[in-house]
Amino acid sequence: MRIRLTRRLKLAAGLLLPLMVLAGGTATPAAAAPTASVALAAVGTTPVPCANNGSDLTLNRGQVMTRARSWLNVEVPYNQGRCYQNQYGDYRTDCSGFAAMAWGLGGAGNWFTTGDAPNRTHQISRNELKPGDALWRHPANFDDQHMALFVRWADAARTSPVVYEQTVVDNTNRDTIESTWPSGYANTYTPIRYDNIVDGGGDGTGSSTPDINGDGRADTVAVYDDGRAMWYPNNGTTRGENKFLSARPIFNAPAFRLMGTGDIDADGRADIVSVYDDGRAMWYPSNGGGFDQASFLSARFIFNAPGFRLMSVADVDSNGGADIVAVLDSGAAVWYPNNGTTRGETKFLSARPIFNAPGLRLLSMGDMDADGQPDIVGVTTSGETFWYPNNGGSFASISFLSGRKIFDAPAFRLMSTGDIDADGRADILAVYNTGELRWYPNNGTTRAGANFLSPRHIDNAPAFRLMSN
Repeated sequence: MRIRLTRRLKLAAGLLLPLMVLAGGTATPAAAAPTASVALAAVGTTPVPCANNGSDLTLNRGQVMTRARSWLNVEVPYNQGRCYQNQYGDYRTDCSGFAAMAWGLGGAGNWFTTGDAPNRTHQISRNELKPGDALWRHPANFDDQHMALFVRWADAARTSPVVYEQTVVDNTNRDTIESTWPSGYANTYTPIRYDNIVDGGGDGTGSSTPDINGDGRADTVAVYDDGRAMWYPNNGTTRGENKFLSARPIFNAPAFRLMGTGDIDADGRADIVSVYDDGRAMWYPSNGGGFDQASFLSARFIFNAPGFRLMSVADVDSNGGADIVAVLDSGAAVWYPNNGTTRGETKFLSARPIFNAPGLRLLSMGDMDADGQPDIVGVTTSGETFWYPNNGGSFASISFLSGRKIFDAPAFRLMSTGDIDADGRADILAVYNTGELRWYPNNGTTRAGANFLSPRHIDNAPAFRLMSN
């Protein structure tokens, strides 16, 4: 059980563990931050110095957030004199070590400090903050130096950020946590951006998540029976509370036969992809917008797709731009890699086979096991829901493992996936034959077995003809 502390406690100097002295100066420690929690289980760490992590990496935002959640998911304990090693390298367990790991900084995992941030980052405005950027401060007061990774805004006014951070409050509360900072506290920080981060990869869940307003949460996009495309903003839904707002219009889409959402041009915003009744696959680039209004540009032609029976959009090969996955009339599941699409030019490669899927009647893509790669989720004609883990690959070939059953879903009329509660795992959203819209939270699915909680009612959606999350 996670215990959340909402007060901000200042560290006593005697509680801080000294950092090793590096050539050219002394490393700068992290400071207390507004919230903390108790680690779920012991995590193995080693004394500094940490191992060498090679050269600085260039990563997209999705990759940065996936790396960050690798510490969040196990709640790595805070200790400035220790290092934690996983598949992403060996880094010091404090706020700057956490940022260094998420950004893929090279060199010894204990060299980077809050004082070194200007050497690897540049300042940005608050309005420019995107997942994987950071909030940073380095005043003269030792105890107030701190940095945290930006995740999303908690409010429509964009004053209160949600962050991932490594922090320490007292001797019993040390770990990697998600925090919501009050606006006054957040205003004491400077927004910064890692020099080698690139847009793309969404939030790191690998899902076809339409984060329409850029707050880091999966919204719902639907096309009604009357042809209107509508957007339902997710205003912070949790397992205990439904916070989807009422529908906002996008545009009229009477010719849409299939629809998916994903970041096609790797600009950090979810676009809409559709297949028209006449078989044309079209792309509507997101042009930004605020909490209450979505803006999309006019449609760009992708290719002809008359044989598409099902379609979803996700960054299958984790290269930053969302790809197209389809089940054809023949039953073959195929993948069209995005080879660098921009607003001026669509660049999709020819279809690559995935597997035969003649029995699927519903299709979506989402990262079920939180490994940073989008998996295939499908509902069969017999009403069974399966997920097919993405086992990696390249442009030439992507490997998916055999299907794992999730549950029976004979009443599903529509189905999509998205990280509804922003916990790093793709959930399932479904419209029943009765018209009810329900959400199944992912409770820690692994390749060993699916783990979903019982459904939560969101709304009644009898007019939904198409849906994407």
